[in-house]
Amino acid sequence: MTLAWSRHQYAEIVLDQTVETWLACHRRAFEWLGGCPGRVIIDNAKCAITKACIYSPEVQRSYTSLAKGYGFRIDACPPRDPQKKNR
Repeated sequence: MTLAWSRHQYAEIVLDQTVETWLACHRRAFEWLGGCPGRVIIDNAKCAITKACIYSPEVQRSYTSLAKGYGFRIDACPPRDPQKKNR
């Protein structure tokens, strides 16, 4: 996870990409960063986005719950458009 303005970064090595691991990594990142961003731009990882779509991607239920609990918005990148990840 890289913060947009300060470019502070949190990285962690994990052995799988399960939903549980994904959520735990987010919790640890927010703890390490000392807060939570207002918006998370995410590539279309299956543990976060169940169906990639330009207009209305389907977000994994547990990830939606985590976002509501921490108060951040999930913005999925459009499929096949890597330039959008930098915005």
